Amino acid sequence: MIQPISYLQTDPQWGYIDYSTSGEQTNIAESGCGPTCMAMVIATLKDSSVTPAVTAAWSLAHGYKARNQGTYYSYFKPQAAEYGIEAYQLNYNNLRNAGDA
Repeated sequence: MIQPISYLQTDPQWGYIDYSTSGEQTNIAESGCGPTCMAMVIATLKDSSVTPAVTAAWSLAHGYKARNQGTYYSYFKPQAAEYGIEAYQLNYNNLRNAGDA
């Protein structure tokens, strides 16, 4: 059984690292829930050295930080792909129709 790695976005190791796009000032603790969640998935399944600092930096470098908000939903699939993880973006319609397949 896989033992999941658990991170808190407010952890002092990375919580105060800048996670800002142009025109805002924020950090992982305030706006980095997406990269924190993705770091847990990657660290558990592929590379235990990956932390929220790593995934937040990747998000910023690739334009997935939404100004005055968090992270764009479109971030997760390409970030997972960087580590060979297949991810799917679900929404109400494909959840509602999942039993129809």
